[in-house]
Amino acid sequence: MKIWFWGIKMSLGYITKKKFINTFQINRKTFEMWVKDKKLPIKRIGYKTYIQKNELEEWLKEFSINEPSLLDLKSIFN
Repeated sequence: MKIWFWGIKMSLGYITKKKFINTFQINRKTFEMWVKDKKLPIKRIGYKTYIQKNELEEWLKEFSINEPSLLDLKSIFN
């Protein structure tokens, strides 16, 4: 994913909140609950919300959401 930050195009291991919600087939309320109650690691850049790949992998292992071994993280981050 490439984002603009301070006028610089950056390629990071991040996905958007929207892509996360679509991939995990959850609604926005569930996403917000995971952030608040289960401490889903997010990054906010301006008004946008992102999830970093490395932090997501660790979080999935901790909470066993959607069996990480079955989830193809590479397809999410392409």
